[in-house]
Amino acid sequence: MRSFLYTQYTTRKNVREGRRVIVGVGIDLVDQARLARLLERRPRFIERVLTPAERAALPAEGRRRLEFISGRFAAKEALAKAFGTGIGGRFSFQDISLLPGPGGRPAVRAEGDRLKAALGAPGDVRIHVAISHERSHTVAVAIVERWSSAPRLDIDMG
Repeated sequence: MRSFLYTQYTTRKNVREGRRVIVGVGIDLVDQARLARLLERRPRFIERVLTPAERAALPAEGRRRLEFISGRFAAKEALAKAFGTGIGGRFSFQDISLLPGPGGRPAVRAEGDRLKAALGAPGDVRIHVAISHERSHTVAVAIVERWSSAPRLDIDMG
């Protein structure tokens, strides 16, 4: 089965009519075995990647725990790519929480003041995240869109 993403291109008509336009798309793939080895060597990696709210929702043990961590890691990397910044000094893992939303779909919450300021007024920007797990890998896709009439995203938070 094929899956298609229909993209609303930025055109003058879209801007005039105030439609949503895609600002960026990001994708990330995580090798779960590699992440498991990293967690054995550096258990504090969880504190670096997951926000306090995410750690509170973290399953205690087993495969679901690894899937939860790898899913959040991949999703945050995908979001950083969609914003065009990457993870680093301008955008950190702690700036975004991904918590279970309606129907299990990840709900994205901006945590950092720099990111909140960059996103603008509530409702100006919509963030979509999908996370999928297969036996040995986790993949996440992120799409960032804004109203064509909204101010451009100030993601260069330097």
